[in-house]
Amino acid sequence: MEATGRRILVREADVRDSAALTSAADEGAERFGRLDIVLANAGIFSAAPTFTMRPGRT
Repeated sequence: MEATGRRILVREADVRDSAALTSAADEGAERFGRLDIVLANAGIFSAAPTFTMRPGRT
């Protein structure tokens, strides 16, 4: 990213932890003044529909 003149903030967090995701987004907004893209990428599996999942539960 830096070689292309772009800036990026990378944080490792459990995508089920909304506080950790909020913290990462807040840090990015503070550092860059705004956020153009936020990506919470995960390789998880749950037998429940996403809309029924709750924080901290699989």
